[in-house]
Amino acid sequence: MTPNSIFKPEVLAPAGDIRKAYLASEAGADAIYFGLTSLSARSSATNIKTQELNQLVKDLHQQNTRCYVTLNTILYQSELEKAWHYLQICEEAKVDAIIIQDLAWLRIIAAYEQQMNKKLKLEIHASTQMNIHSNLDLIAAQKLGFDRIVFPREISREQLQIWSELCSQKNLDIEIFVHGALCMGVSGRCQMSFAQGGRSANRGSCAQACRMQYKLLDSRQKLIDQGALLSAKDQSLLIDIPLFSELKIKSLKIEGRMKSESYVIATTTAFRKAVDLWAAKQDIDVFNKFILEEEPKLLQVFNRGGSFTQKSFHRTSGQNFVSKNFVGNYGLFLGEVEHTNPAKGEIYISDTIETNHNSSQIKQTDLTDLRPQDQIAIRREAKQIVAPIGKVFKKKSNYIIKGFHPKKIEQIKIGDQAFLLKDDSLEQSLQNQDKHRLPLFLKLKFDIDRIYIEAKTLASGTEIRTDLIILLEKLNLAPNSLSETRWEEQLGKLGNTIFDLKTANFLYVNKAEIPSLRVSQINQIRRDIVEDLEEKIRTQIEKYEKTNINRFLSTNKDHRQTKSINQKQVVQKQNLYNIISAEQLADLEKIDFSKVDQLEIPMLFLSNLKSNSNILGNLLSTYPQLEILIRLSEIMQNEQLELFETLRDYYLYESRINFSANGISTLFPELYYSKLKHINEQANITNKKALKFYLEKTTAQITLSPEWNDPSLDKVLSKLDDISCSRIYLPKNYLTSEMFLNYCPVGKNVPGCKKCITNLEANWSQTYSLETLQVPFTNHYLITYPIHCVSQIYTKKANNEILETLSTKNKSRINYRSTIDLDLNRRGNL
Repeated sequence: MTPNSIFKPEVLAPAGDIRKAYLASEAGADAIYFGLTSLSARSSATNIKTQELNQLVKDLHQQNTRCYVTLNTILYQSELEKAWHYLQICEEAKVDAIIIQDLAWLRIIAAYEQQMNKKLKLEIHASTQMNIHSNLDLIAAQKLGFDRIVFPREISREQLQIWSELCSQKNLDIEIFVHGALCMGVSGRCQMSFAQGGRSANRGSCAQACRMQYKLLDSRQKLIDQGALLSAKDQSLLIDIPLFSELKIKSLKIEGRMKSESYVIATTTAFRKAVDLWAAKQDIDVFNKFILEEEPKLLQVFNRGGSFTQKSFHRTSGQNFVSKNFVGNYGLFLGEVEHTNPAKGEIYISDTIETNHNSSQIKQTDLTDLRPQDQIAIRREAKQIVAPIGKVFKKKSNYIIKGFHPKKIEQIKIGDQAFLLKDDSLEQSLQNQDKHRLPLFLKLKFDIDRIYIEAKTLASGTEIRTDLIILLEKLNLAPNSLSETRWEEQLGKLGNTIFDLKTANFLYVNKAEIPSLRVSQINQIRRDIVEDLEEKIRTQIEKYEKTNINRFLSTNKDHRQTKSINQKQVVQKQNLYNIISAEQLADLEKIDFSKVDQLEIPMLFLSNLKSNSNILGNLLSTYPQLEILIRLSEIMQNEQLELFETLRDYYLYESRINFSANGISTLFPELYYSKLKHINEQANITNKKALKFYLEKTTAQITLSPEWNDPSLDKVLSKLDDISCSRIYLPKNYLTSEMFLNYCPVGKNVPGCKKCITNLEANWSQTYSLETLQVPFTNHYLITYPIHCVSQIYTKKANNEILETLSTKNKSRINYRSTIDLDLNRRGNL
């Protein structure tokens, strides 16, 4: 591949407010994503006011920067009207795309386009919160008309390679997270914050339960581990840009709408430089050298745990995945405290590093480089003391730091660790760095009576060109000519524009000499070039808007014309129970299922087909009325998809064994060979439009989200007929799946862990207790799954709040789903 043909991914930067949006654009972002005042998955950010949107989009488009608005929360019934209003605002402002999670948006978009009698010019991107996590979901996304998929943050390199090929076939753009915070839970499926305190992660108000301190206990209540066991380190995939270019990944997304201005500038600049460097050089040695120089800057502006992790993407060990004790900005490790002198206000930091520190505590900064106003932290486990430096000097084998108040120094102990939190010189250099400008290439050809000028620039990999002809007879020329150097100097005065002059080549034909233009006339030529190029860039953006019309209407008929499938089929009321542990699977014969209609079993307990087919077969023969639902996992990368396909094919002709799932693929039952029976609560249905979408597109049973627990649910159910209500399930004495982890906290504590892998029958104890060490005190079950090295967290206490909102009539029309008690001593008749 030649340098001219290499694919350059889009650098997509975060903006938590309007100033950060401009800073990101100036730092070289090809596109910016930001939220409005609500309906955004970062509700705590300042976000962009609706009255600011028009001017912001206009300004960013002027700089050839695309604008994506995040409308990526689940929608409550009361917010549907606001969603329509926001769609209209975004369309009028000419944003380039909206990023959505809730399927109600597809109904809103279709209705909006029909009412306005026009197609939207903005793209529709599927948020990572939508959790498109399998081949089936990708096929469904294309059928639903999405233009781009934001892949889950837990995607692996191998999975990206597989999905990039499928997306290319389906004409879907790919966007992936390449830098910033990782969610411990699978994207878009975390209920932990909501279950603990009513703050919904799916609505942008996550309380970050994963950053709390926990203790992990086995079945005998023996302590296995404690600390910030679920607090993942930040990820950085800067080094993988050559791979992203090779796979033609459309967009590289930087996390951080809640982060500082310095973070936005530093991360955007780093990825801008890296993408451009690889495109220009394609020299892996040069590129790796750049990474070594750039990564410390990225660590400095923000990191958790002292180093970046690539555990999810590169499938590295879980040993260095979580930050363990301290969950905030970790900074760069400086050394350990050897002595303090509160009277003199001095802290002595060791000049040597013990070899027994873990890899996250490599000394990365020379203390002699520290300056006043740099900020350091003295830390002991989860506690820290922070202060700006007053003075640093070296004495023998110690560095002495002044600046801490004596009362703070009295709290510091020998052995505490010092970290650099803020490098003032780095902050200043980031704020003062040159704006990212588009390269300008000029070719000036002088003839006897005219000047031919060819001006070219590159905007997002597209060449933009303008040509000017200047007739000398129309100019009032000066007595003497200026030199080529002076010409280039004047043409290069582009400080207030979006351009940066890279080359100016001078050619002469017919024995012409450089004409004697005045400085003012050369300046006018420069202004004409800039004006023409800017206009062509605007035209290019308008062309981009017109050609990238969302494909929703071309692939989906008007939603009002969609007929319900088999509405005459009456689905009888059912009682559904589920199991959540392997111990329960091994002891199913101890339970009387004579009054149970359906039993849901996690797919990841069924890896050993021979052993578990006997268990399922015995159940079906003992209880003729029983139906078994195999619940697909919240992560469906290649190995999980292969297990699903194996089970699907094995039980294809067993009418009493079917599947429970939650991805957008559930809207297309044919993808499951008609074996899809249940759409579970992780589909996040919290409003009438999304519910009706599912009711009309499938015949499956539907469990509503536990977050739909307000009076609007009763009103919606009251307007549905009995047949529709008989397909709806609500939790009763049900243990909610709070979080699905692409990680196992137990295995992390067992070097070379093979507990699951060596026990294919999954009959060893896999149920653990996870308890908080701080307020609010909460208890959870942690379930580890065989073979896949993943785990899941469940509540220990059922919440029936949703049922309290229903009328007696509606309670009698819907179905309930419950969890089988984990206490063996209390098992028996259900």
